[in-house]
Amino acid sequence: MGICNQRDYFRKALHHAGLTPAHSIPSAWDYKFSRARGEWLLVTLKNGTQFAGWWAGQSFASDERSERDR
Repeated sequence: MGICNQRDYFRKALHHAGLTPAHSIPSAWDYKFSRARGEWLLVTLKNGTQFAGWWAGQSFASDERSERDR
């Protein structure tokens, strides 16, 4: 089930049938980091502070619901 969800098999089948399901990943942030294979990131906070680093399989990012993209 997890692999099918990651590869969007069910969503693609519904789309092929002419249906448009709601996306199962709630935000662009969650989608991007769920797909990351390993890459350099530069994150800029609202106050201008920047953080840089390597994002890979065992990395962790906070998920503050009040600050999510909409």
